[in-house]
Amino acid sequence: MSLLELPPEILITIFEYVGSQSFRSELTRLMVCKQWYAFARTAYFHDLRITTKILRRLLASPYAETNLARIQKNAVRMELEFQGFEDWDSFHASSYDLPEVSWHVTYGRVERLAWTPEFNNDLLRLAKTVKKSQKLRCLRIQAITELHENTLLEERRHYLFTWAIRPFLSKNALTTLDLDLVGTELVQGGKDGQEFHACVSIAALLTTLLRLRLRMRRICANVLNTGGPDKKLRLNEVIINLSLANESPLVSSFSHAKCCNTSSSGLPQLQHALEEQAGVLVTQMENPMMVRILRQEGRMGRKMQAFDVLTGKTIVFEDGTEWDGEGKIIEEKVSDGESGESEISELSSDSDV
Repeated sequence: MSLLELPPEILITIFEYVGSQSFRSELTRLMVCKQWYAFARTAYFHDLRITTKILRRLLASPYAETNLARIQKNAVRMELEFQGFEDWDSFHASSYDLPEVSWHVTYGRVERLAWTPEFNNDLLRLAKTVKKSQKLRCLRIQAITELHENTLLEERRHYLFTWAIRPFLSKNALTTLDLDLVGTELVQGGKDGQEFHACVSIAALLTTLLRLRLRMRRICANVLNTGGPDKKLRLNEVIINLSLANESPLVSSFSHAKCCNTSSSGLPQLQHALEEQAGVLVTQMENPMMVRILRQEGRMGRKMQAFDVLTGKTIVFEDGTEWDGEGKIIEEKVSDGESGESEISELSSDSDV
């Protein structure tokens, strides 16, 4: 019996085991024969990684609607990776009789401003497809800082609009949500003119999620507020990283997320509010396995600290360690009901690592 003579349900399992990456790395593997292509195509759309350039090519293709329909029907996992405007090499300063630095600051800025709404329109089109998907369970969106060597001295340019992100956060069949928006805030306003609070939308997904990981430039305790579920949550992992460091080798400084409410105080108050709400959330979880709030350690920021909500202990680990990685327990968290703060103290001299 040949491979293609096996029952369809077995063939689907085999092709999914081979995986999307195998077909993406060598597209000729899709083209063995017509029957093979039908199964390979399903596996190809099962697990997707989409960058800014891939998104543009996808939607500019004459087969855009067909491919979007296949994404809606077949995608189970999706990773979106953005770094703002990327077409630096598509324009040349010599063509405009300008010094290179002047070109990037003047003409380049105009090009980026024109690109931003086009990119968000593309993203919205994909988001509407994702929202209608019946199979998508795992969604990861990473947006790093838009960087070029001639724009390092310019202010950070935020390039994600709320109206393009909102449909992704109304997909209530997700079991895994990983948002790492370290490089851009979500710009309010736009097509519908309505204000959008991402934290509230994310919190609405907690009743279906199993795993949540977040790093955003603005965040608040509402992101963990379920409003009191009717039954225990299946959610078993929550990790929130307040550090905005290590997103790019071109950025050596570090900072932390700010509260959505701009009138609120600084990092200690934000961290305390998140830890307090995380403690409430843990009581609503059926089988909590990991609940952490991360931040940079100390003033130099060479290490990471994680407050483990389940144990009440603080862990320190080296930069580059995974958010759920192991580290050294340095102290037990002691809350001060009168202070209203829970800032982690510095390491004592005899416990430095």
